[in-house]
Amino acid sequence: MTKPNKRTIATNKYTVLVSYQTPVAVKLHDTVLITDIWYSKTTSTHINQFTLGYYRETIPQSVINEYYRESIK
Repeated sequence: MTKPNKRTIATNKYTVLVSYQTPVAVKLHDTVLITDIWYSKTTSTHINQFTLGYYRETIPQSVINEYYRESIK
């Protein structure tokens, strides 16, 4: 069985996009926060699909990681 290469984790306040094993974007009400680190072409495609129609803001990966940690508590 293969693992999916992307998934989302939704909370009441935001949704985190995980590409492979790495959280790479957070969707808030009308903005998507995306990582400042480039990982791969596939991850970039995942981010582009996730952010379609939203304002995008690039932030440090450490901030994305914090949203992710909060979402899996």
